[in-house]
Amino acid sequence: MEVNPPSREPRAPSQATAYEAPPSRASPDLDECADRIQNGEGLPASGSDRALYEKALATQRAGNLADARRNYFELIQQTPGSRFIPLAYLAFGDLFRERAKKEPAIASLALQAYRKVTSFPPPANTAYAYALLRMAETQAEAAPKPALEAYLRAAKAAVDSPCPDALGQAARAGMVQAYVHVGRPERAWALFRRAAPDDRTAADQLATLADKYNAAGRAADGCKAVRAASDAAVHASERLETAASGCRNSPQPQS
Repeated sequence: MEVNPPSREPRAPSQATAYEAPPSRASPDLDECADRIQNGEGLPASGSDRALYEKALATQRAGNLADARRNYFELIQQTPGSRFIPLAYLAFGDLFRERAKKEPAIASLALQAYRKVTSFPPPANTAYAYALLRMAETQAEAAPKPALEAYLRAAKAAVDSPCPDALGQAARAGMVQAYVHVGRPERAWALFRRAAPDDRTAADQLATLADKYNAAGRAADGCKAVRAASDAAVHASERLETAASGCRNSPQPQS
């Protein structure tokens, strides 16, 4: 089963001249962020591709999934240069991901669709960071290492996304959860700092990791992660200072 549309000679892409206003950089939650992306904010406000996409989206939201898939394929076939095509593949990913809750094997098709979304580079592709986040979430349980890599890419890409705060926070939270399973504690700070906009955000992320290690009965790993951070990093977050204080009162593991 493939997400690529059936082969057919495409028509020439439409050239829309009007654009939606750029999305506000306010801080929506993740559901609001998804709605803004799926609604095509920041993309051409008129044109045949916009009309085709809105028809497909409305059909999907009405629950007519077979018709929605046909409409998305029509968009892909008829307007191959459209900026709405990543959103069509995003819809395929979301549809497959929902089905995978009952049919786990379908998750591979969701991943295939999300990867297709990320084959279109930003900034023209407004769904880039969001698709990376969904890709990471889809494989988080079965494949935490590639999930961690996708979360990192999503966190870095979120900066230029329609809703950087919501996507960045979700991606960094996912990173922590995946890191517990596959990361080396002493390397956590360096990785988190790459994903965060500032030291305080990365330090709070590290404090959360230490909490999760403690909850899993791995307090030594939590302290190892905290001790690898710089003094400046520790002082950037009250939560990390508290974790560091607790580690100073615990014995260091023998080398």
